[in-house]
Amino acid sequence: MTDSDVDVTEAWRALVEAHDRLIRVFEAHLKDRYGLTKAKFDILRRLLEAEGHRARTQELAQALFYSSGSATKVIDRLVERGLVNRSAHDTDRRVVFVSLTPAGLALAREVVEEHRALIHKSLARFESAAEANHVLAYLHRLAEGS
Repeated sequence: MTDSDVDVTEAWRALVEAHDRLIRVFEAHLKDRYGLTKAKFDILRRLLEAEGHRARTQELAQALFYSSGSATKVIDRLVERGLVNRSAHDTDRRVVFVSLTPAGLALAREVVEEHRALIHKSLARFESAAEANHVLAYLHRLAEGS
């Protein structure tokens, strides 16, 4: 396919608009149902996926493209809600771990499951599995930069 076959600016605009719409729907759901921001959800999801539901603060910040200060503020709010705990490394005081509490684990599981359902509902508009797989393959190539 060449640039003359498709209006790349329009394709870009459609991709951005679709992303923005999906994020707005999800953020509204998070806030209305759970009182969570996307940033809080992102940390809960990462901890849910982490071994032992525990990760270093710095690893969370890097994985989510947050500054250390931004990550600390989000984690502070999660600690206040009793969803995560902080703990120090056994031998290196500079390293702080964040882990899900039982309440945080239960909430993270529930929210991630609802997130999957919202994604499924939003993406059910594909006309076929072949169309969905084609779009998925393209998005993977786009994400990889090739």
